[in-house]
Amino acid sequence: ERVLELNGTIASESWFDDDITPQMFKEELLSGSGPITIWINSPGGEVGGLFECASYIAQAKQTKPIHAHVTGMCCSAAYALAVACTDITATETSEIGSIGVFAQAIDTSEYEKKMGILSRIFRSKNAENKNLSAFTEEGAKDIQAKLDFFEGKFYDLISENRGKDKEECIENFGHGSVFLASDALERGMVDAISEYGEFMVKLASSDEEE
Repeated sequence: ERVLELNGTIASESWFDDDITPQMFKEELLSGSGPITIWINSPGGEVGGLFECASYIAQAKQTKPIHAHVTGMCCSAAYALAVACTDITATETSEIGSIGVFAQAIDTSEYEKKMGILSRIFRSKNAENKNLSAFTEEGAKDIQAKLDFFEGKFYDLISENRGKDKEECIENFGHGSVFLASDALERGMVDAISEYGEFMVKLASSDEEE
């Protein structure tokens, strides 16, 4: 039984322990024939590469079980990866959810003005929409459209892998809220509650019976 650890914030440059990149993770998933457990304790992270990584899990689980076990947090991007697995088990005190996407824009213009700093942005003649400010109507609409697009992909992923209607998932999975494992189980967001050691023992017993 191989175990891959997803511990901490997810970033597009590295994902799992020891700075494993998405490409390295893909190779780990697709190599060998034995079952894999992805041990998760992550608040989530960046969208970049996320859905591609989920597709690697979906591809790998066609030939072997890919189990997700949560000890701590499995939120946002981490839940997107967990939901792509064959099943999800969590400890009783784990936190699950935070489904959705957000972005933050910071306006430093007042601070720069006080510091005597003036800035001006120039764009080439055919790039009037390049790097729009989030504090303009056009810029805000552009960011919102991207957030809604990625949220749609997130719920498509959940719906497909949890075997539930997309609208049902949107309604019941918290609108961005985070749940303790027992509540997540009741909502159908995870499959079982078990401590990691107990989970691995059951997994080993199941392999021996096969």
